[in-house]
Amino acid sequence: MPQSESPMSVPQQTKLPLIKAEIAVLQAHLEDWRSVKGKQRHLVLKAVHKETSLQAPTRDKTLLKARKKTYKEWLYNQCRRKASKPLVKYGKK
Repeated sequence: MPQSESPMSVPQQTKLPLIKAEIAVLQAHLEDWRSVKGKQRHLVLKAVHKETSLQAPTRDKTLLKARKKTYKEWLYNQCRRKASKPLVKYGKK
């Protein structure tokens, strides 16, 4: 059987990049996200989702629902703090 006849069984999903309005909303709520833990973060995420849906009313409702995961990932990635490591001296004493 030739390869050209085999159907693609797994469709490729592509993520749409965040628009500037969404990033501005996420940055506005970033300090709130950093200051709370656990279940309180769900409330911040809910506020972000509500505000971004007002910023982008032309988007489809199903697309806005799918963006919740993207917003959560962005907030987690932005709140990482890199601790400075102590300097290592490789010279002989």
